[in-house]
Amino acid sequence: MEAKVNRYRYIEKNLLDEPEYYKYSKYEGSKYFENYFSSRNKCVSRFEKEYISLMQGKGQSCSDFFLDVRYLSLVRLRKIFSENIRVVHEIQSEADGVGRVSAIIKKHACDGDRLSEEIETESMLMKNIFLHLSDNFSSIDKNKEWLNFFTARFEVTRKIYITYNKEMKPVTENYTFIRNYVLLAINLLLLYEKNLNLKMLNCALKLNDLICSNIQETLSVEDTFLVILSLRLELKFVKDLTSRNGLTI
Repeated sequence: MEAKVNRYRYIEKNLLDEPEYYKYSKYEGSKYFENYFSSRNKCVSRFEKEYISLMQGKGQSCSDFFLDVRYLSLVRLRKIFSENIRVVHEIQSEADGVGRVSAIIKKHACDGDRLSEEIETESMLMKNIFLHLSDNFSSIDKNKEWLNFFTARFEVTRKIYITYNKEMKPVTENYTFIRNYVLLAINLLLLYEKNLNLKMLNCALKLNDLICSNIQETLSVEDTFLVILSLRLELKFVKDLTSRNGLTI
């Protein structure tokens, strides 16, 4: 009989088209983590190669980024995000003809705490990341209601819509914008680093499963950078967690 191939089965289908609810998942013990690490490292490798290609095609070096991203700390994360998001944004702007990230920051700088009639998910999640990295905890607390809302809705529906109204109902039916899933994962991982709440790490794992299940999708340089950051953070925290519990992979 042919031996069964070990695999991380949660990314074998497109999770945007066929959601995974993780019900009745069989307990696999250490084998789960072996398959998980193998699968995630392959995904990271694929996205990093794509990122290198995109950056080198624009005459940009990636050496400092990959040195820092493999040894993540809050100080290094601030450096990575502030420096690289500017570079990838400039490259993406050449293709799009629009300054997406700076427009988001400018929008929120102008809006302050005023709640508009519609909430753009990407803007809210990107704003929260910058607040986390600036340790602006008072402002983070003001946005926790929305972060908790996005997390709860994803856990129930496996969807994040691009726009919601002030009653927290989706304005459009578009839920396929990958960046929103990546941004939510990064937000949860940054919170997990501060409070070690396993619910946040668990939801981030599910979000990154969805992202990795769409690995064939062509992403922008901006989104590729964000995916690498999310996956590297997740891998770091899962490795730390397994080590603290005496599990060596």
